Amino acid sequence: MPIKKVSLTIQFQYEINNIIKLIIPNESLIYSWIYLIIKQHYKDVISKYVTITIRFVEYKEIYMLNSYFRSRYDFTNILSFPYENPPTPKIKITLLGELVITPILILYEALKKNKAFIAHFAHILIHGCLHLLGHSHNNYFDADKMDNLEHSILNQVNLHL
Repeated sequence: MPIKKVSLTIQFQYEINNIIKLIIPNESLIYSWIYLIIKQHYKDVISKYVTITIRFVEYKEIYMLNSYFRSRYDFTNILSFPYENPPTPKIKITLLGELVITPILILYEALKKNKAFIAHFAHILIHGCLHLLGHSHNNYFDADKMDNLEHSILNQVNLHL
């Protein structure tokens, strides 16, 4: 059951070339997408305070992180790092996790696939957020479920692939 009210904090970090910052959707828009996801799909009914960190990085960093944490020696558009919160009833804030995004790679993919950049960016961001919430695509059933959720959320924010 989705919770009715949640307080969301997003920490934005930009570790990219200034020109690349120009293509990233503004923070208010990103916040609205993530808030929708958290409001509908966040399952913790105790903590209503959620914090997410979003880091925008260059190719080299995403390659290094992908290599180190996933043993995949390739570029990726997003990495999701869910945090483990200590099991204590005194803490009412959930540090949900960190998303590491490479905007220039998302732009390249959008151009290559002839998609609108903002729709593709939103899709990748939604995908990463769903990973932070525990969704995966390790088998056909989970992949299909996650894909349906992604497209449902994209439709709700009037972005279509």
